[in-house]
Amino acid sequence: MSARPSSESSPLLSGSHTTVYVPEVPDHYAARTKVADGENDTDGTQKVASSPKSNTLILGNEHEIIKPKHTARPISKRKLAHHHKDKASRRRKRNTAYDEDDVLFRVSSVEQLSDEHSPGKRGGGRKRSSSNSGDERENPTGSRNRGQLKQKNKLTEIAYDALLHKGLPSFDVNQWMRGLFPIGIWLPQYNVRRDLVGDILAGITVGVLCIPQCIAYASVAGLPPIYGLYATLVPPLLYVMFGTSRELVYGPIAVTSLLVNSAVTLTYDPAIGEADYIQKTFNLSLLVGIVSLLLGIFRGGFIANFLSRPVLSSFLSVSAFIICMEQLKHICGTFPDRADKPYRSLANFLSTLHDTNRYTFFMSLGCMAALFVYKFASNRWRKLKPVPFQLILMAITILIAWGFDLKSKGMRLVGVLPTGLPPISTPSLDSDEIFSTLLVAVAIAMVSYISSVSVVNKYATEKKYKVDTNQELIALGVCNVVGAFFSSFPGAASVSRTAVNAQAGANSQISTAVAVLIVIGTLLLFTPLFTYLPYAVLGAIVIVASIDLIEFNVLQELWHTSKREAILWIVTFLSTMILGVINGVLIAAILSILLVVYRSSYPNIAILGRIPQTTLYKDVRRFPDALIIPGIVIVRFEASLYYANIDFLRDWLHQHQIDSAVRVYAIVMDCSSVNDIDSTARSVFKEIIHDLRQNKILLLLADIKGQLRDVLRGVGMDSYIGLDHVFWDVHTAVRYAK
Repeated sequence: MSARPSSESSPLLSGSHTTVYVPEVPDHYAARTKVADGENDTDGTQKVASSPKSNTLILGNEHEIIKPKHTARPISKRKLAHHHKDKASRRRKRNTAYDEDDVLFRVSSVEQLSDEHSPGKRGGGRKRSSSNSGDERENPTGSRNRGQLKQKNKLTEIAYDALLHKGLPSFDVNQWMRGLFPIGIWLPQYNVRRDLVGDILAGITVGVLCIPQCIAYASVAGLPPIYGLYATLVPPLLYVMFGTSRELVYGPIAVTSLLVNSAVTLTYDPAIGEADYIQKTFNLSLLVGIVSLLLGIFRGGFIANFLSRPVLSSFLSVSAFIICMEQLKHICGTFPDRADKPYRSLANFLSTLHDTNRYTFFMSLGCMAALFVYKFASNRWRKLKPVPFQLILMAITILIAWGFDLKSKGMRLVGVLPTGLPPISTPSLDSDEIFSTLLVAVAIAMVSYISSVSVVNKYATEKKYKVDTNQELIALGVCNVVGAFFSSFPGAASVSRTAVNAQAGANSQISTAVAVLIVIGTLLLFTPLFTYLPYAVLGAIVIVASIDLIEFNVLQELWHTSKREAILWIVTFLSTMILGVINGVLIAAILSILLVVYRSSYPNIAILGRIPQTTLYKDVRRFPDALIIPGIVIVRFEASLYYANIDFLRDWLHQHQIDSAVRVYAIVMDCSSVNDIDSTARSVFKEIIHDLRQNKILLLLADIKGQLRDVLRGVGMDSYIGLDHVFWDVHTAVRYAK
């Protein structure tokens, strides 16, 4: 039905008010009930009057119907008193202590809030009509909205319940404990019938897989093979309690094992021998755990963001290359001397190459060929269920070494491994050891964190659940600190074992607990079977697993996209190879920071031109058709202004004035990319404005963000620049300059 104009007045034009006849107003378009004298509400809104009988709306000068919020009938005093009595009795039964004066004050605040939505307050409520009977109520919305009424009563009841039973907001210990121990969140919700079978199958698969890998990574760390199994007991169980990922498998990995080897080699006493080496490894694990805990507690995970992708890729690649190089002695069966630099290790290996054991060499080649074929088949047919091929290969080589008595022919075997659970260790740190290994401890903590977060985020995104990256740091710290007392060395998230765990159907960390049970059974029952295990197969497993970490394809990509980052990749790789892993970590960190400083000190400065037939201004290097206005330089500085780059801006402007073929009389600066300006930059910027005025060049600023505008206004620079020299957009500033 359309509105009928009144015969008494011209619609929307005559007088201070206009009467318009409308049909019955629906609930969701009801106007607020006001007196029709044209006065304004306290919030400045023009008042509207309505009569439900005649369906007449009297509008003010704004000529619009305002859509108000719905209100509901307040709780009656009788019901409220009954509510008070009932809740108070419950409170006394629970012996809940609270501040009565404070609660009464807060209850009165709730009543006041309720009164604001009561009759006679804001529009839309119900009020008594003098022309109707006592039971009738005016309702400009046409009919009572019972859903809104129930919701209002519900909210009021919840507010009173919260005030009477909880009182003042307090620290929730239970919530804090659930955040610290995520197992308290997911374990009560665990669906045994749905998830347990998948977790058991995945746990068995991962447990069988981690036995050969962890034994091999112990040799990378320079430890006896048994310590690889020790490192897969207590730390993974701790991650079950403290970690937030459902699929992550914690344990020894290649890169952290190499870092452990490099750090401990510099600090242990060769005169004491293997015992001191093992003790220093436990000390390093304790230090790495402390660093991770501190970073997690103080939310320091962002530090890993300073490791740029080229530097991190180069460091992981050179680490994998060094790992493969260190395994060549197991491939050939030689015994070169230990060295502190990778190139010296390579030289020592080459000097013993003539002592290669042919049985070891051919077994290593056969194992690597078999592993590469299995990897190719696994990548080609991804739907196939994972098979513990590495363990099968170890069993075959054990039988071959035992059957043909290869130990007597010079092949190096693992030998007798101790049976039983790991012994209790006692790590201890002194000041000299802390200072000598702190850098590598930070590096191990960062590499562990980056590896873990990448795995956690990948599977959390795929399966759509939330993770806490800072809690991951705390979990890694707890694993290393406690693991140092149970004969463990530093580890991280294993990408390969986590992928197998997810592919095998893991639904929670129960799968990790099952894998730990497999390792415990191996330590208690099956360690004598590893007596004839050749080091050749361990070296082959490590080499095949580490080759995937060498990312020469990243170097090729960087060479085509950014020569600067490609050179950074090469410098990191060569410096680590020549100076060692520890120095390589330091160089990688310094280069990452220098790259950030360089990019912020020399940001991109774009010269803008106007796109024909538009008011848009774009970079003339990317849009050759953009029109350059003679005498006006339109420039966009694509970074915040601070002490490291303000001189670069000044020099650029000065050089552009000299190189310009036409005399420059105005510079329009697009500030859309400038977020902030520090005190040094403000001082130099004043000098820039002064120099430009001396040369009779007008400086105009356009598209300034609110944050930058507040800073300039706060220090009085807006008046120094000139309020008439600041514009909303570039086009307006250009028109002013013309």
